[in-house]
Amino acid sequence: MGASQIEEGVTFNVAGGLMLEHPLTLPFVDAVVGSADTVMGLSKALTEKLLLEAL
Repeated sequence: MGASQIEEGVTFNVAGGLMLEHPLTLPFVDAVVGSADTVMGLSKALTEKLLLEAL
């Protein structure tokens, strides 16, 4: 049996149980709208912009 993200424990350490850049996930990703950090949560660029506006 091949390795899986569940067997590796990856699923339990990432938000939503999906690691976009994982080799087992990549074959199923057709496109990413926005940046990879947006998929993981809040865009770094947007976070910086909002912090600068707040200061």
